[in-house]
Amino acid sequence: MLNPATPEIALWTAVMSRALLDLNVPEESVSARRWFGADSQGIGSFTWVCHSLDLDPVAVRERLL
Repeated sequence: MLNPATPEIALWTAVMSRALLDLNVPEESVSARRWFGADSQGIGSFTWVCHSLDLDPVAVRERLL
């Protein structure tokens, strides 16, 4: 189970939250959609962030895109 009090979890939760908000910002929506849709698994990628937060990236993508 994740400890939401850790700095790392707080950081990646903030990254995911910002990306979700950016979907509704005209100047940022294209970039946010690219991030959510990318296949990369490197540090900071959508997939990596999902795994860090114990989220299923496929399920999240299906609900968003």
